[in-house]
Amino acid sequence: MGTKVLAYNNTATDNYTRVYAHCTSKHSDYLPGSITVMILNIGEIESLPFYFSQASTIYVYMLMGDKGELLSSTVRLNGEILALVDDRTLPELKPVKRDGHDGLVVPPGAMAFVVLSDANFKHCMS
Repeated sequence: MGTKVLAYNNTATDNYTRVYAHCTSKHSDYLPGSITVMILNIGEIESLPFYFSQASTIYVYMLMGDKGELLSSTVRLNGEILALVDDRTLPELKPVKRDGHDGLVVPPGAMAFVVLSDANFKHCMS
C-alpha cells in the first residue's frame, strides 16, 4: 500500500469488516493508477462478498493464522505457510490473480490486500 489514502464508502452491512483504500505503492510492480484495498474481518463469520467493478483483474494477498486461529504463531498467505528463506530473507509474496467481478469473501480473522491493477485511478497516477 502506498502513502496516499483514498476515501472509501463501505456499503457492507456487517459491523465486523474494516476496509481501507490507498494508492498502490510506486515501488511495486503494478501499473500507475492501481489501488490497493485492505479488508480486515474481525468477526467470527465470513464477510459479505466484495466486488471490484473498477478492475477486470485483481491480485489477492489473503493473510490468516494457521488453521484460522488468531493467536497462531504461523501465518498463511493464500493458504501457503509463510516462512523465512534464511535468517534475513523473506519469501516471495505471490498473489492469487482473480477476476475483479467475482465476489471475494474474507474468512473470520483474516486480512486481505487486494490490488486493482487496472483501475487507472487518476489520483494514483503520480
